[in-house]
Amino acid sequence: MSTRQQILEAVYHSIAEKGYLATNINEVVQELGLTKGAFYYHFKEGKTEVGFAVIDEMLSPRYLKRWEKICNSKTNPIKFLIKELRKQVDAIELADRLQPDPLFQMLREFVHQDHPFGERLKHIVHNIHESISVGLKKGIDKGHVKGKIKSRQEAWYFLASLQGAYLTAAICNDPEVLLRSFKSQIRHLESLKD
Repeated sequence: MSTRQQILEAVYHSIAEKGYLATNINEVVQELGLTKGAFYYHFKEGKTEVGFAVIDEMLSPRYLKRWEKICNSKTNPIKFLIKELRKQVDAIELADRLQPDPLFQMLREFVHQDHPFGERLKHIVHNIHESISVGLKKGIDKGHVKGKIKSRQEAWYFLASLQGAYLTAAICNDPEVLLRSFKSQIRHLESLKD
């Protein structure tokens, strides 16, 4: 792995654990055994430039790849969403702690601020919403999802519930809150099956 990629991975994981604002580039460089010169060779503008790179090169592709699968014409969208939530439940139960989510961390820090990160993060969320909405619409057309739902509203509800669950669990510092929320979301999704 290239030095640049090592830096990106380390910053990505630091953001997931403690957020962008608490990520300390000196600590990242030290943990990787690099010099500051090596860091600035790849990210001349410093922390802000590496933040944009994490969003554009890691967060956006990873999240969009994950969620665009719901648009696959062979995918039952309800089963897909339930499977995604169950993966999270399994990971939490296995680790017995909140699983870090870098997109959530950055949304929490920047979505309400007039910061260029906020616009890029909103773009990711809108693309995820669109994927879920399209998937649900296809599911309605194929008879997998109740025809009476509004796919765009249901997609926003799912995303808001997901992010609300992460926020509440983080505030309470309790993985059980997230588990209960995800299990409730699964029950709701089950009710949408046709």
